[in-house]
Amino acid sequence: MTLDDLFVAAQTGNREAREALADALLVTLRTFFRRRCKLTDAEDLVQKTAVVIYRQIDDFVPEHPHAFEAMVISTAHRVLITVRRSWAREQVRRVDSPPLVLAHETSMSERLARREQAAWTSPRSSNSTRPIGERSSAGPWATTGAG
Repeated sequence: MTLDDLFVAAQTGNREAREALADALLVTLRTFFRRRCKLTDAEDLVQKTAVVIYRQIDDFVPEHPHAFEAMVISTAHRVLITVRRSWAREQVRRVDSPPLVLAHETSMSERLARREQAAWTSPRSSNSTRPIGERSSAGPWATTGAG
């Protein structure tokens, strides 16, 4: 049975039909989101979308043979777009916020000390990220002193 057939059957008040509709709805949403985002995010999006659809389901009036399925897919698409926008805004916030080593409420000497500490403790991928006194052509495995 299609989602639309299950929707019509569920409108009669039959408990089994409502459960079948809910199961089919979750399968459809999982398929939709697993194709469009990471598996870890898909289940959260399925739940968000299911809540939105369950709120709309009592007021929904089908206007054509596949209207319910179209409403489900368009609702899922809108939820996905909204979540992607919020993810993008969060990424911008992370990029725009200054790291702890550059916090403005600290003095210049504290910021410099934090920056140097971060340079010493962070993984060094090249000579250019090391403090000037530690640069060498031998790489990170080079030893200092007599050997």
